[in-house]
Amino acid sequence: MNEAGALFGQAYQAFEEGRFEAARTLARQIEAAHPRHGGAQYVLGLVALSTDDVREAVRRLDRAVKATPMAAAPRVQLARALVRLGRPEPAAEQYRLALAIAPDHAPTWAAQAETLCALGRLEEAEAAIGKALALDPAYAEALALAGQIAESRGDPEAAIARYRQAQSADPSDRRGASLALARLGAAPLPERAPAAHVRAVFDQYAERFDDALSNRLDYRAPELLAQALKPHLGPRPAAILDLGCGTGLAGRALRPLADRLEGIDLSPRMIERAQALSLYDRLSVGDLLEGSLDIGPFDAVVAADVLVYMGDLDPVLGRVATWLRKEGLFAFTVERQEGEGFGIGPAQRYAHSEAYLRQAAARIGFRVRTLEEAATRSEGGRPVPGYVVVLGRSEAPP
Repeated sequence: MNEAGALFGQAYQAFEEGRFEAARTLARQIEAAHPRHGGAQYVLGLVALSTDDVREAVRRLDRAVKATPMAAAPRVQLARALVRLGRPEPAAEQYRLALAIAPDHAPTWAAQAETLCALGRLEEAEAAIGKALALDPAYAEALALAGQIAESRGDPEAAIARYRQAQSADPSDRRGASLALARLGAAPLPERAPAAHVRAVFDQYAERFDDALSNRLDYRAPELLAQALKPHLGPRPAAILDLGCGTGLAGRALRPLADRLEGIDLSPRMIERAQALSLYDRLSVGDLLEGSLDIGPFDAVVAADVLVYMGDLDPVLGRVATWLRKEGLFAFTVERQEGEGFGIGPAQRYAHSEAYLRQAAARIGFRVRTLEEAATRSEGGRPVPGYVVVLGRSEAPP
C-alpha cells in the first residue's frame, strides 16, 4: 500500500471513531500531496457533514464523486448532503447513480424512496421501497416508510399492513409505527411516543436541529416560555432544569434567569451539541419517566416542545413535582386540541385540550398560573396552534 493509501485508511478510521480533527488533518496531508485524491475529498466531506458544515460537505463530496465516478459511497453521501441543503432533486439523481453502481444495498433504496416521496414522485418511491424490501424483507425502517408511501397514495389499508409489519420487525418502534396505527384508527392511542422513536428522531436530527427550527419553522417556544416564567420567579436567581434540552436552544433564553441551569435529554447526540454551547452547569442523558434521576431540587422546570411526545401527562406532572421546591414552577408548551382529552396529529405529535391540561394539573396538585394560546412553531408556512403553560406546585407531590 502506498503512503496516500495508508493515510487514507488512518483518516477513515479516525472518522469512524469520531475523531474528526484527526481525520481532517490526515486527509489534508493527502490532499497537499495529491489534490485530486478521491479518498481525501471523501473523508473531508464526511467530516464536514458530521460537523454541520453542509455546504463544505457538498463541495468536498462532489470532488470525491468526480475523482471516483464508479464508487457508490461518495454519491450516497453527496445525496445525503444535498437533502440536508433542501435540494432533493439532485439528491435523487445521485442516489439513482449510486444504485446503478451498487444495486444490492437496501438502505440506499430506502433513502432514495424517502427522497422521491418528498418530491411527490410516489410511484417511483413505491418501486424503490419495494426494491429495499426485496433485499431485506424485515427492514423495519423500510416497512414504516412503505406505510407512509401507501398513506400518501391514499391506501390506508396497505399503510396499516406495512405499519404492523414495521412494529413486528422492531418492537422498540424506532419509526413510531404505533403512533401511525393509532392515528389511522387501527390501534389504541399510546400514552406516550415510544422512547426509541423519540431518541432516533432527535439523534438523526441533531446536526440540523437548530437551523430547521429557528430558520425554517419559526420556532419561538424558548422565548415565549422565558417571558411567561419570568414574572413568577422570585427575586433571587433560580435553579432551573431544561427538560428535553435538545441542542440547547432553550438554554439561551433561560440562562439569564438562572443561577444554576441543568439540562436533560433522551438523545446523546443532542447533549453533545448542547455541551458545545457552555450554557449549562450540568447536562445528562436520560428519560424523565424511566429509572432514577439524581437531579433537583429546582425552582423551575421548563419543557419546550417536549410534551408533544406525551399523551397522558399525569406521570410527567407527578415526576416533575418531585423535582420542584415548594411553590416551584413547571413551564411548558403543548400543541392545542379542540374539545376534550388529547389526541395525535398528522405529524405524529400529541395535542392537548385546555380542559385536559387544567384537569391534569389539579389531579397532581398544581395550580395554573398561566395558560395562554400561542403558536410556538410553523409548519407548511402555517402557525401550529398551541398553549404556553406555567403551573405552580401547591401541595406536596403525591
